[in-house]
Amino acid sequence: MTAEFVKTQRIHFCHCDPAGIVFYPRYFELITAVQDDWFNEALGIDYAALHQARGIGTPTVHLDCTFTHPSFLGEDIVFCWSVEELGRSSVTCVVTATHEGELRLRAKIVLVFVERESGRATPVPDDVRRAILRSLPA
Repeated sequence: MTAEFVKTQRIHFCHCDPAGIVFYPRYFELITAVQDDWFNEALGIDYAALHQARGIGTPTVHLDCTFTHPSFLGEDIVFCWSVEELGRSSVTCVVTATHEGELRLRAKIVLVFVERESGRATPVPDDVRRAILRSLPA
């Protein structure tokens, strides 16, 4: 399965080390922002309501990331989020980040849907599953 959600993010001073290069943990914050936007914009699922009102969390249980080139203050980085696999209670996604066509990072992320109160895995909610399936190419 693949579906692509594209989001451009500007690299700000707060993302960088003193040399003006993105400090690698900040990439994880940027990726998390893309994840939020994917739910809200691509899937039409209110991500805050999923967590707060519905009590469903989506923690990252696996993250594999390769950094290929540095990113710098002021650059616009294009993040592409795609679904690789939709499981019973998880979704595996691939994220790439590029600048002017140059790959900066590639990450594979597994999110698991959990009941926030118990912390136990729960099936992907039906509306979220339908939205993910709708977002995939035919």
